[in-house]
Amino acid sequence: MTDDTKAARTVRLAVDLTAAPVRRVVRLNGRRTSVALEPVMWEGLEAIAAREGLDSVAALLSHLDQIARGPDGKPPVNLTSVVRVYVAAYYRAAAEPDDGTL
Repeated sequence: MTDDTKAARTVRLAVDLTAAPVRRVVRLNGRRTSVALEPVMWEGLEAIAAREGLDSVAALLSHLDQIARGPDGKPPVNLTSVVRVYVAAYYRAAAEPDDGTL
């Protein structure tokens, strides 16, 4: 692939890639915690929650927290990482053919 082809395939993003994380306090499964994410991640979570018919981003985060804890109830090492991976996987799945795989 030539440099010209690579440049043509570069996606032009309308986001600030240098934006600092924004910390929000949320209630997850009855406990209060804070999550720091970049604005584009918060926007992605808001869009996903709306698309999936959830009442709030906190409801989506509570769901992700439950999944990440697993059956033993042990908290994930880093909930923020879980959230970033989920948002990336969600949008990747939306961009892929609908064959049931990522």
